[in-house]
Amino acid sequence: NGFCDHCNEYEPAELVDGVYEIGNAGQLYWFAELVDNGEQDADAVLTADITVNADGEERKWNAIGSNTMKYSGTFDGQGYTISGLYYDNDATTGGYIGLIASLDEDGVVKNVTVADSYFCGYCNVGAVVGQNHGGTIANCRNDGSEIAGSGSNIGGIVGGNSGIVTGCSNSGEISADEGNNVGGIVGTNSGIVELCSNSGDVYSDCCSDEHCVGGIAGENVGGTVRNCYNAGEISNKGAASGGIVGKADRGIIENCHNVGDVSAKKDTGAVIGKAYNDPTVKNCYYLA
Repeated sequence: NGFCDHCNEYEPAELVDGVYEIGNAGQLYWFAELVDNGEQDADAVLTADITVNADGEERKWNAIGSNTMKYSGTFDGQGYTISGLYYDNDATTGGYIGLIASLDEDGVVKNVTVADSYFCGYCNVGAVVGQNHGGTIANCRNDGSEIAGSGSNIGGIVGGNSGIVTGCSNSGEISADEGNNVGGIVGTNSGIVELCSNSGDVYSDCCSDEHCVGGIAGENVGGTVRNCYNAGEISNKGAASGGIVGKADRGIIENCHNVGDVSAKKDTGAVIGKAYNDPTVKNCYYLA
């Protein structure tokens, strides 16, 4: 599997025509170290399905890049699946968590499924990317991975987004104990989220009136959410639960629909839980 238990090192990925080919778990960890050591623009492709932890193992995953070392290359899953990633740290320092910690404006991650994994952190937590600073996340899936947080920006695909998220889906459970901005696809969106769907349950156990939960985005702040749908159950012990967006501050929500149940202490909506500053909402509907 690419791990050397005797020397505690990883099998290097092979560089072919300027692209690193990753075919096992050790090579994935090796590539993460490569990026963390300064090669933020390195390109990679998956060449096989990869399982990191099996049979109850808990080998810790350290995400590709960091908040200060934003990934700016292209990571192409080529339709393959990465299973069994594990990260558990809900302390105030446990942020920017996912397959990729932080995506730069030139960064692209596409065509990859993260399955049966567990990510728990404080803020900016997503199965694929912790925080997207203007890059592109395309055709990615969270297939049954559990995403949990105790701070803000917790999403099934990406925690916080100011770039483009397109053609992505989530079926995992997304939750927060004390967290704010919890969404099936994106925790907080100020970019574009389009052609995305959620079928996983999304909820917050925090009773604060400031916390918001949405089937697609927990909060939309001047961004666009379009051509998306939610089928998961959305619940919030606090306020602002929406089938598509929990809290909408400006921005555009269009051509979206919800078929999931929505509940909260107050400010509950089939499409939007609570709206500020006149967001544009059009061609959206709810099917009971």
